[in-house]
Amino acid sequence: MGAAVVPGPDIFISYKSEQHSWAARLASDLQRYGYDVFLDHDTAAGLKAGDAWEQRLGSAIEGAKHFLLLWSGLIPVDSYVHKEIDIRRQAHRDVTVVRLDDRPLTPVLDGSVQAFSEIVPLNTPPATGDTVDFFDWNRAVRHLVQQVLSDDKRTVVEIPLVVVAMTRAQADELSAGNKIYGTVRHGAYPDLMALLQDTTPFDPQRYGERPELWRPFDPEPHDRDPTVEQVIFDFDRARRDWYRDHQNGDLGPTPPYVFVPYAAALRDPATRQKARGHLQERPSLVVLDPLSLVHEDVLAEVLGNGLHTLPRAFVIGLGPRISSGLQPVRTYYTGVEQALFEGLLMTDPHDRARALFRPTLSTCVLNVTHGYELSRWVQVASESILGYEERSRARKSPAFDSVLRRGPKRPPRMV
Repeated sequence: MGAAVVPGPDIFISYKSEQHSWAARLASDLQRYGYDVFLDHDTAAGLKAGDAWEQRLGSAIEGAKHFLLLWSGLIPVDSYVHKEIDIRRQAHRDVTVVRLDDRPLTPVLDGSVQAFSEIVPLNTPPATGDTVDFFDWNRAVRHLVQQVLSDDKRTVVEIPLVVVAMTRAQADELSAGNKIYGTVRHGAYPDLMALLQDTTPFDPQRYGERPELWRPFDPEPHDRDPTVEQVIFDFDRARRDWYRDHQNGDLGPTPPYVFVPYAAALRDPATRQKARGHLQERPSLVVLDPLSLVHEDVLAEVLGNGLHTLPRAFVIGLGPRISSGLQPVRTYYTGVEQALFEGLLMTDPHDRARALFRPTLSTCVLNVTHGYELSRWVQVASESILGYEERSRARKSPAFDSVLRRGPKRPPRMV
C-alpha cells in the first residue's frame, strides 16, 4: 500500500514555458468557473524561490483532482513535463490532455484525452494563446468544463459581462478638459467637475489600462481598493464556496453560470460584429460608469456597439451621488444633472440614464457607491438572467409548440 495522496488543487496545469500564454489564459478562465488552479511555472501563485519546490510540486501533481497537460510539438522528450507526467501516473491518477496541435502523444499517455485542437488550426497554430478566436476559445473551455471537469455535466449558462468605463489615459484627457462630448463641453461639464470636487473628487488614478480595472470604490478598512473585476470575481467565488460548503443540504448544486467578459471581443474588429449579435440575443450584465460617457470616445464606443439598445441587459451604474435632499442645493444639483443628461441624449435625469440604456430584463440600477452593493446587485442580476434562460428553455420545449405563436423577430437598431 502506498502513502495516501494529500488533496491538492482542483486543477494542475502542466506545460512548456513557451506555452505560458496558453496556460495563463486557460487558468484565468477556469478560475472564473470557480476552480482552484495551480500553474507549475507561476511563482506568484505557486512556487517561490527557496521553497522545497520539487516536494511541493510533487504533492500538487499527485493531489490535484484534475491534471491538464498542454500537449504540443514544443515539448521535447527531455522536458520536465515528462517528469510531471510520470509523477502523476505513478500516483495512479488520470491525465487529461489538452491538445494544442496534432503532434502524436507520448506512449505513456494512455488515459483520458480531451482534445482542445478545435480552437487551433492543426499544423498552423497561432503564435500565442491570446490570438485564438474569442468565441472558439470560450466554446472549447465550456466543453472542457462540462464534459471533463464538472461533476454533474450540466449546461453552463454564460452571462456576457461588459464594463463601460474610461481607461486611465481617457480619464487623464477628461481631467485636462479634453475629449469632452460636444453638447456637454460648454454646458454642464464645468459645473459637474465643481460638484464632484465638493462631494467625491474626480480621480483619474482610479481608472486602469482597461475598463474592468476601474476602481470606483473607496478602500475598505485594511483592504486594497478593489477593481470592478475583483468585486465580481470575489462575489462569484464566495457564492461558489458557499454552495460547496452547503452541498449536503437542500440547496442542490451550484447555479450553472459563469461571467464572460466581452470587452475584448467588442474591441477586436474580427469579433466585434459577432459580439454585438450575441449581446443583442441573450441576457447580459452591463456595469456602467455614467461619468465616463462624458468622454466622447467612450460614448462613441457605446453607441457604435449598440450597448444602449440591448433588450435583455441588466444595467448597474456605479458612481457618486450628485443629488441632495436639501434646498437650495438640490435645485443646483438638479440643474447640473439636467444639463449633463440632456447633453448625453438622456432626457430624464431622474430616470438615471434609462433614456440611454433601456434594459427590459429587469431594471437599470444607478448610484451604486459601495463594493458590497455591487455584489448584491450582481447576485440579483445573475439570478434574474439564469431564471430568464431557464424559462426560455422551457418555452422552447416541444410541449409548448401548440400554445405559442411565433412573431416577427425585430432586433433593436444599433446606432
